[in-house]
Amino acid sequence: MNDSNEEPRTGNLAALVADLAAAREAYAKADGEFDVAEESMEATAEGQIYLQRKEARERARKARDEADGALREQAIGLLDGGASPHPAITVKNFDVLSYNPKHAVAEAARRGWLDALKLDRRAFDKHAKTVMDAIDAVEKALEAYPDDMVEVSNVLRFGCMIYCCIEPRVTVASDLSEWLPGHDDGAVTTEEGATDDDDWMCPF
Repeated sequence: MNDSNEEPRTGNLAALVADLAAAREAYAKADGEFDVAEESMEATAEGQIYLQRKEARERARKARDEADGALREQAIGLLDGGASPHPAITVKNFDVLSYNPKHAVAEAARRGWLDALKLDRRAFDKHAKTVMDAIDAVEKALEAYPDDMVEVSNVLRFGCMIYCCIEPRVTVASDLSEWLPGHDDGAVTTEEGATDDDDWMCPF
């Protein structure tokens, strides 16, 4: 790497750390001020009216939902020969399928209904890594045998092409107060004390 590029790159990173530190502090201040304002508002007569109306709205919403559910249940029970039990109610019959989800996934995969399948990347990655680790273990075990005796590709097969690459991830320290404007410049911290929520994944 060209040493002449190192200083600008490092300087830009330091500026970004300082920007994030300042943004975090500004958000924490705004969040705290909002909480104080909300508490102050609730202590006033207007605030009490607001809380009363908020609670009344929640009670009304709950009562509305319960009344809706009771009406629908009763209407289904009174349905006779397809006739509507009340002028304000329309009852329609719909075909609702019932099946075992695991069997449905297997059937969709067998028939090639790819639009009916949703990939769980976390679960797939977990299983794929287990298989790939097993393949690596077999390949290492077979290194002791002549090449013409065993064909590794016939030992373990995976049903799709999987590429494994090294993916850099950035973890930002949760405490950046040391890099706020007015403080002495500090070195970039290690991952110790950082939070998982600040992980950044390379999109490539």
